[in-house]
Amino acid sequence: MDALVLSRSQSTLVTSDNKLLSDVAEGAGEGGLATWQRAAFGAQLARAAVSAESQRRVLWAELAADWLTLKEAKCGSRHTRRNYEAALLRWQGFLATQFVEDVDGAVRTVELWEVDHSHVRAWQAGLRAEGLSETTVNHQLSCVSSFYSFVINEKRMVNGVEVDLFVDRLGRARQNPFKTGNLQRGRTAAYERARPLTVAEYDQLLTWLEGRAHTVSGARNYALILTYLHTGWRSAELLRMRWGDVRPSRSQPGTFVFAWSGKGGKAQDDVLPADCYHAIVGYLKKAGRWTPGAPGREEGLADDEFVWLPVREPEMSGLKHGAAVDPTQPISEKSALRVLRAALRGAGIPNPERFRVHDLRHTHAQLLLATGQNLAVVQSRLHHSSLATTGIYAKVLQRGDPIDGHTAGFRQLRMGV
Repeated sequence: MDALVLSRSQSTLVTSDNKLLSDVAEGAGEGGLATWQRAAFGAQLARAAVSAESQRRVLWAELAADWLTLKEAKCGSRHTRRNYEAALLRWQGFLATQFVEDVDGAVRTVELWEVDHSHVRAWQAGLRAEGLSETTVNHQLSCVSSFYSFVINEKRMVNGVEVDLFVDRLGRARQNPFKTGNLQRGRTAAYERARPLTVAEYDQLLTWLEGRAHTVSGARNYALILTYLHTGWRSAELLRMRWGDVRPSRSQPGTFVFAWSGKGGKAQDDVLPADCYHAIVGYLKKAGRWTPGAPGREEGLADDEFVWLPVREPEMSGLKHGAAVDPTQPISEKSALRVLRAALRGAGIPNPERFRVHDLRHTHAQLLLATGQNLAVVQSRLHHSSLATTGIYAKVLQRGDPIDGHTAGFRQLRMGV
């Protein structure tokens, strides 16, 4: 978009350039230019004829697409991309209700590049008025703030001049409107939504799943939830597991290693417990996908094949929406959530709709603490960058009514008088 007009100074550049192009085009009519040169100048004239506002809309649409592609590339998750995209669309929907008056008196809606902190505060108030939790409101603000930070860090060449893209009418670079204007984010309790299973519920859930592991879907669901519980991995790490990333452990015979990549671009070799490995192989055998020794599948599965694929039992009820399912792509986190809540409901655990897939990660941490593991081990298993984060995590998971552990000692003191 080299003909983009973003400021008065840049507008001057484009205006003078247009005059130059017109002069050259007139000269071209006298036979001074070759055909390909006339075509090139014609194309430039056509681009210059597009209004500045239209050019900006096109550019900002390209910026949004680039930003979303970068987000997906960093985390490797389409689900994350959809979350960011939904937040940006929500923000644009809000801006469609905000109006500004031009110098000629015309009234129009506010564009992405015209916002200031007053629009951000109004959107925040609107999200709260919709009844969204403070955590969700803050998440929406953070997503769109990330977009503006991306735009501010981007540069474009306009008529041979490198320019900022988020500027005022004088062409001066602007700050992120989500980080200025005394915007106050709502306070939220750390991990306030954490709902770890109790030890009894953990046993109850696995017992129910084990009793249904004789079917293909039952075997997959058992292997999936068991692996969530016994590894503490996030969905971005677990659901995109490929068989080529799994290998036997070199230091602990009988166990296995999974080379995962996840949040923040982290990549690491991690233990895949033996019970999880054998549950996965059991599911693959029941699904007819485990064929060791076959060409390209010497290890049972092809290296690039996803483990957690959609399952359809051989019955007519599973054909209704079959065309919408790609059998070569891993299940989504929404599908995993449906599996989890159905299992919780079947196991008789109260309020299954309160649980999220991420609560299986909280449960893993709870089980580590219940078996006497220290915070350093929990930090290592959850891949927290800071032990302080793990400390907050542990404190929340172990919350409960306060316990009187001192007055009994006071009574002993009195008895010794």
